[in-house]
Amino acid sequence: VWLNEHRSGEKGFSLGRFDDDYIRRFPCGVALDESGKAITFINILATANHEELSVDLMRHLPDSLGGVMEAMFIELLLWGQGIPIAARRKSR
Repeated sequence: VWLNEHRSGEKGFSLGRFDDDYIRRFPCGVALDESGKAITFINILATANHEELSVDLMRHLPDSLGGVMEAMFIELLLWGQGIPIAARRKSR
């Protein structure tokens, strides 16, 4: 839906692309509406030593609530705090 709305195709060069095999390799965050339908998702890239986390793909349905993507980023930050990240320990 997102690609059609933006009249675009998967980039796949500088960003990941929505491909089942690719997505299965990484943790993902999904926001559900009150009926349980997935309305937003992000996949999360982490370095092997967990020193860095980043969002690669993010998609949301056009009729999803405003602010849902921002909420996903907040949840990612909170989730990331629970991971023992060496860089965070070094900076303290």
